[in-house]
Amino acid sequence: MSARHGSLLLLLSVPALALIVLPLVGLFLNTEIARFGSYVCCPQVAEALRLTLVTSLISAVLILLIGTPLAYWLAYSEFGGKQVIDTLVDLPLVLPPAVAGVALLMTFGRVGFIGIHLAPKITLPFTTAAVVMAQTFVAGPFYVRQARVGFESVRDSSRWPRSPWGHPRSEPSSRLPFPSPHMPFWPVS
Repeated sequence: MSARHGSLLLLLSVPALALIVLPLVGLFLNTEIARFGSYVCCPQVAEALRLTLVTSLISAVLILLIGTPLAYWLAYSEFGGKQVIDTLVDLPLVLPPAVAGVALLMTFGRVGFIGIHLAPKITLPFTTAAVVMAQTFVAGPFYVRQARVGFESVRDSSRWPRSPWGHPRSEPSSRLPFPSPHMPFWPVS
């Protein structure tokens, strides 16, 4: 890319950068750093921070566990309706947060179509589990998208190792692929 094109792209990127950076600057400009310690020491704030850290960690692990197989399946499988599944995976990204919350409540709430079968033994609304579900619902598609791109970037020849069961490298077996001792740990372009 030439310097002229780079400068033009930078100029065109300034509005997007401003939209991302200026609210963060405004947040820091209106925060009294000297009083920050007194806010963090409050029991309510400490509990909110603890809850946020715990639910975020649980959500991240859950997204990793359930999102990786989905991303792998979308990256390497060809089937009818793949675009529909891909669109459904992306849908939480474009839903307003209030709509996402209402959708989860209508599904898992006490009178939701799944929640009604869980009650009275399991109540999800307004619990830590509900927070984890909401975080997973909203953040999961980001991981699935990026993991899918990562899986698709691995060359086909390095994806399937030499098989001791006699399958050629171009014809994958029904077993999960494992790295070959002859290939590098990361894909080489």
